Amino acid sequence: MCLSALAVIIGGFDSDTGAVVEPSLGDMTVNNKKTWLGLIISAVFLYLAFRKTDWAQTWEIVRTIDFFWLLASLPVLLLTFWLRAVRWRYLLLPAGRPTIHSLFGALMIGFMSLNLLPLRLGEFIRAYVLGRRENLSKSGVFATVVLERVFDGFTVLLFLITALFLQPMPLPEEAMAWIRAFSYLAVLIFVCALVFLVLARLKTDFLVMLAEKLLSPLPRFQNLASRLIISFASGMDALASPRLIAWAFLHSILVWASTTAFYWVVMFAFSPPGGQSLGATVGPVGSVIVLGAIALGIMIPSSPGFVGTFELACITAMVALGVERSIAGSYAIIVHITQFIPITVTGIVYLYLQNFSLREISDGGRTAKQELEPDA
Repeated sequence: MCLSALAVIIGGFDSDTGAVVEPSLGDMTVNNKKTWLGLIISAVFLYLAFRKTDWAQTWEIVRTIDFFWLLASLPVLLLTFWLRAVRWRYLLLPAGRPTIHSLFGALMIGFMSLNLLPLRLGEFIRAYVLGRRENLSKSGVFATVVLERVFDGFTVLLFLITALFLQPMPLPEEAMAWIRAFSYLAVLIFVCALVFLVLARLKTDFLVMLAEKLLSPLPRFQNLASRLIISFASGMDALASPRLIAWAFLHSILVWASTTAFYWVVMFAFSPPGGQSLGATVGPVGSVIVLGAIALGIMIPSSPGFVGTFELACITAMVALGVERSIAGSYAIIVHITQFIPITVTGIVYLYLQNFSLREISDGGRTAKQELEPDA
């Protein structure tokens, strides 16, 4: 996972000049197939999410939501990204001291790209944006992005396991088996990523030797892997500082606590006449379960904006918590829109404030992604 991600920066961009490598026609064909596959997956998940939906009832629920709570959720959403920018700065301190403004802008451009562009280019794009703006090595910057994702993965799983312990869900054993299997898979992925990060930082020569030996029948990939590991190790200096790691982990907890708060605040917009609001029904612990389900669900490849996978994961978790399906479906739609629009608009504003264009970052990110699988 880490090698593939880093290949985007090394293969798609020159680490010194930031020049974009032009894609081949064959690469474009591969990426078109992947884009269509993502759209098909999203369509299937949308069908599964809403196949039993009473749309008249759903519209009635949406029509009566309290927009005050949607507006109240926006500062919480922005706080989440500000905390992400602060955490990112701790991880980047060994390489430089970019301003919070630059970090926040790169984050918003990256997440906007995840909403609008195919192939999940957002993470690659924000490393490119910050690297070019702050004159930092793009491979080194992307190394911290991957480290962020490891922190995120472990923190979300910690939140989810704690919430499930405090508020078990009355699900059939088959469903619980799927949840456990998916959680174990996520843990395995994040553990492998963490092992790679530690080895890249502490045992660079050993990892290079191992990669060269394993890939000796494939000289092209052998050279690429060696180059990636060496470049990646240069961005892992934060791992050598227990203080920076501790601060980054603390901010990971704050990031996901504020994200949970965002989901919970939006729930209070759903309040049936004379009844208890959805926020009071689900509660903060239930909100963690919803967040955890969504975080796991959007790991599945899909269209831009995680359409379909987001909704199905959200609805499934809320129904498991005892929420009526039409309310769960209405909430999934509204909470997705409530974060999609502000993130996208803010990202577009920063795109032009920092003198980038959507075409530039789209072409650059797509080229880098295509360099990831040169044999496809």
